[in-house]
Amino acid sequence: MIAACGFEGRHPWIREDTFPLLGTGIMEFEADLFEYQGPLTDGYCNLEAVEAAVMNDDRSHPWELPRIEHLLACVISLPKDYVRQMIVALGERARRNLPPYVQWSEEDRPHLKLDEEDAFNPYDYYFLRVRPITVS
Repeated sequence: MIAACGFEGRHPWIREDTFPLLGTGIMEFEADLFEYQGPLTDGYCNLEAVEAAVMNDDRSHPWELPRIEHLLACVISLPKDYVRQMIVALGERARRNLPPYVQWSEEDRPHLKLDEEDAFNPYDYYFLRVRPITVS
């Protein structure tokens, strides 16, 4: 799945053995790129505050924090003319304490990175959130 994204570069710690895919088979989910609008500290948002904002946004049909497979599927499915903003997958933070994110180069090629900070400038990032699609 990592290879299918066509990353120009990726952090050496992001491998199939260090970030294994948890889902099996075909997963259907709704994805949304969430723009954090909450309080800032010195111009940055705390990731715990972002996680709370994502989880509490729609209690009737709750959002979840995405794992690496959600981030990769999102990158694969984005239209080529999509405005390239950095996209963070906070669900991996609980497993690895380092949320992966995608950043695009000037040549419009994705790079898969890890951020070792605990704060992001919300104007530079979208936070991916997902929820299962209910098939009836």
